[in-house]
Amino acid sequence: MHSIKINQGKSLSLPLRLATTAASLTLIYYSFKLFPSPFSLIFPVSFSLIGPFFWFAIKLLEIDPLRKQVFTGIWSMGLRFGKWVEFKQAEIAVEETKIKPTEFLLENRRVTVTREYRAFLVLENGSKIFMLSHPLQKRLQSKIQTLRHKLSL
Repeated sequence: MHSIKINQGKSLSLPLRLATTAASLTLIYYSFKLFPSPFSLIFPVSFSLIGPFFWFAIKLLEIDPLRKQVFTGIWSMGLRFGKWVEFKQAEIAVEETKIKPTEFLLENRRVTVTREYRAFLVLENGSKIFMLSHPLQKRLQSKIQTLRHKLSL
């Protein structure tokens, strides 16, 4: 059985990603103007790696049922930053939370949602790890059913 990876979305909001891109472009521009010839090529190449690193960073939850470990952290460009937590026993719990009214289209009709359902992995020590959420309870339950089958919970 392989580990289960859940992409929980971008780790930085769009304005922060745009700001880091603008900052790296500014550093590239000034490195061409300020540094002598060999360094004026080395620094821009290294600064150009900053933008994609922040742009593609995602929050990742990885569950390894064989080793009984959970990884929570950030993944970007093949690098992972976070920690592994060991568990002996785990359950999936669902909580209902109220949110501000949000509208979206579902099967060509407008739906207003005031509640969101969130799934957590509850470890034996009582700590909760957020897994995923959805505004429709049936869809979240189908996703959880698939996860329970893969994790054999």
